[in-house]
Amino acid sequence: MKSPALELCHQAADRAAASAGLLGPGWPGHALMAEAIRAFRRAAESLAENRGLDAVSIAFVGPKKAGKTTLLAALIEDACVRA
Repeated sequence: MKSPALELCHQAADRAAASAGLLGPGWPGHALMAEAIRAFRRAAESLAENRGLDAVSIAFVGPKKAGKTTLLAALIEDACVRA
């Protein structure tokens, strides 16, 4: 059974493929678009297998020495989880 997030990824790829199909195989970007859609599908499948698309992910993004690690250490009490 596919996860809901993976199903959404497949639906997005299907819509992109259908749109590219409307332009036809004679469209100069057709092969490039088809490969991008295949790569997206593979990436979604890989992510679903390896990390789980339905898992919650939080990213702390900022310049070096901005305090990202310090903030995370303050928020996460369990040393095993923090590591």
